[in-house]
Amino acid sequence: MSLTIQTRFALDRNHNQRVDDGEVVALRELKSKDVNGNGFLHDGDFEDVYYEYGKDQWLPADRTNRVKGDGYVTSLTMRRLDLTTGAVEMEISITA
Repeated sequence: MSLTIQTRFALDRNHNQRVDDGEVVALRELKSKDVNGNGFLHDGDFEDVYYEYGKDQWLPADRTNRVKGDGYVTSLTMRRLDLTTGAVEMEISITA
């Protein structure tokens, strides 16, 4: 299944585990995290990378996040980010 979403990314430059002013970055600025130079972020490349989930809610891309809704929980895991196109591979599950 394919789903199109739009999200912003941030780089936690001061390592305080949140997104501060000035840490929202353009996709090209994440290239410094591409350890093996293949044009993708995956596995350990996501350290200090955050993505926006909803309005001004930032989730760390290096772990599975569980977001509680009204009677359900959404689990989100970032698997891969294409640094050229911005395409994201994620695992998303919703449970009651």
